Amino acid sequence: MALFGFIDSGIGGLTILEAVQSALPKSQFVYLADHQYAPYGNKTNAWLIQRLHLLCDYIISQHSPDAIVIACNTASTATLDYLRTTFDLPIIGVVPAIKQAAERSPNNKIGLLATPGTCQGHYSEKLITDFANEHLVIKVGTTTLVDMAEKKLQGEAVDMSILKDVIQPFIEHHCSHVVLGCTHFPHLRQELEQLAGEINWIDSASAIAKRCRFILDQHRFTSNHQSTESIYLSTAPLPDQIDAILQPYQFSRCHHVTRLDNYATTY
Repeated sequence: MALFGFIDSGIGGLTILEAVQSALPKSQFVYLADHQYAPYGNKTNAWLIQRLHLLCDYIISQHSPDAIVIACNTASTATLDYLRTTFDLPIIGVVPAIKQAAERSPNNKIGLLATPGTCQGHYSEKLITDFANEHLVIKVGTTTLVDMAEKKLQGEAVDMSILKDVIQPFIEHHCSHVVLGCTHFPHLRQELEQLAGEINWIDSASAIAKRCRFILDQHRFTSNHQSTESIYLSTAPLPDQIDAILQPYQFSRCHHVTRLDNYATTY
């Protein structure tokens, strides 16, 4: 029975968790939401490396996961190389599904909807160069939708006019497929399809679930975890609506984690 650690700036990574839970129903999960410093989209790479090192340190020291999923595009593109050379366990990242969009587009016009950090990062540029070099790629970087997705899950209505303004470049350029390059954005899929049903909105959840299955089969984890429950942890006080938000994900406990710096190592 495997235990996976999940790290995200907030509840966006729940879109990835849902797919992995479906693929690996016998596994357990420790989900660490770094609400204290959300969103990650406007953070520097140096800051993200330091922060993700600390969060991985905490999960490993306190929960001994078999693998860790960085369930955030921005954090993944900025820190994966560093984390994989620093920690001795499988670390799975979420990167924009540029290849899939390029392969499926009938008109060679695709989009990337992500945070500014992901849109501007070298990782995304390399994906575009490698897999969509002959495509028109429209990039829209925003942190507005991160906050919008979080508020939607807390019961607030989505401002459709703001959302339409954000995605207007994809509509104007007739993009056939748009990559949801932030794990928060699939929470807005219903609204996106309502505003632009002609666009195919692609996320990475199913690909990450397959990767977790592959890692599990490859490593055949034999560690015996005393706990058989999944836990949700937050670096900020939990909102009143947290029970309703997390109900579909079968967490046994939710905790506000404080004093993470106690688990820091030398950077």
